Amino acid sequence: MSAKGKVHRNERIKISSIIPISDVNGPGSHYTIWVQGCSLNCSGCFNPQTHNRDSGQERKISELFQEIYRLWLENEIVGVTFTGGEPLQQLGQISSLSEQIKAQTNLGIIILTGYNPQELQQLPNIQSIIKNVDLIIAGRFVEEKKIQMGLKGSSNKKYLFTSDFYNSIDLLNIPPIEVIYNSLGEVIVSGIEPDPALDAINSEFSPK
Repeated sequence: MSAKGKVHRNERIKISSIIPISDVNGPGSHYTIWVQGCSLNCSGCFNPQTHNRDSGQERKISELFQEIYRLWLENEIVGVTFTGGEPLQQLGQISSLSEQIKAQTNLGIIILTGYNPQELQQLPNIQSIIKNVDLIIAGRFVEEKKIQMGLKGSSNKKYLFTSDFYNSIDLLNIPPIEVIYNSLGEVIVSGIEPDPALDAINSEFSPK
């Protein structure tokens, strides 16, 4: 491993959940991490369970990288998406993991953040993120401007392309929602505002 890709063995990140292979959180299959913790409190946010910094679980960044690396070797994923929660409120950890991904793989990296472009420029060490990701989708979720398209929850959000890995046409072809049945028999629904779909599934299979 090159020095550029090194991550401290015990460095940890607080996460809410992970979908290892998701087809609705990027163009193609993406390893998707919902980080835990967000203080922005956007009205109508459809991931409120990710806000409390004291909830969720800690994971070693080195272990997450090994999972991502294995799926990349097996050609199961083409990218990694960080969402939440607010990924950039754990900027150092996201930077470390992104740096290692870029040093060891050819995966694309997307970050969904509630910070707008002007706020991003004020974040300490933001350049450590920008140099290792390919797309930042920036801006608060605004319920009155909800569009549910191209990884945007609302129309005010901005695409900040930092490489040519992704383009706006690719983003428009992302399915809006997916339903996954995992090995434990759990039903996982992901996408923009997935709760109505999950409610419909629960209603369909609940005892009559």
